[in-house]
Amino acid sequence: VGHVLLSVGVLRPEKRHDILIAAFARLADRFPDWTLRIVGDGPRRRELERQVEEAKLEGRVAFAGAVPDVAPEYAVGDLFVIPSSYESFGLATAEALAAGVPAVGFADCPGTNEIIHDGVNGLLMSGADRVEALAQGLATLMSDEERRAGLGSAGPASVAKYSVESVADQWEELLRSAASS
Repeated sequence: VGHVLLSVGVLRPEKRHDILIAAFARLADRFPDWTLRIVGDGPRRRELERQVEEAKLEGRVAFAGAVPDVAPEYAVGDLFVIPSSYESFGLATAEALAAGVPAVGFADCPGTNEIIHDGVNGLLMSGADRVEALAQGLATLMSDEERRAGLGSAGPASVAKYSVESVADQWEELLRSAASS
């Protein structure tokens, strides 16, 4: 049974799936039991599919398109990757962490760097060569099942403050406070 490197997001320029595919291309030979699964659709899909073809990664990279229920995707993911340049709130990252899937992203990506806690629930990578930085972070966790498990087990607690229950409680408290003013 192989391992799944999972990315979830709209295929738009700021999501930087091109960097992810290039990083995976550098790692594919070292990690033959890993596949990259990209969930989402968007204007860059054909360009990204061409990038996969040019890197001769057909059969190793799957484009799932938009799916009505993303939860089963997190259930099969061994490692989540968010290669974005920026995020407002990394919903897919929070969902992955809540599902116990450790995450890798960039330290300078707003949104991502607020959800991924480096060395706690995933890795935040830095470096001028973003492809190399991402490849290094991915390789670190792809090669270490024990570390992936440890980071993954910390994921749910790390995003508990974003749960529906927690947010509803905060709204209730805010409304109570406003009403009593």
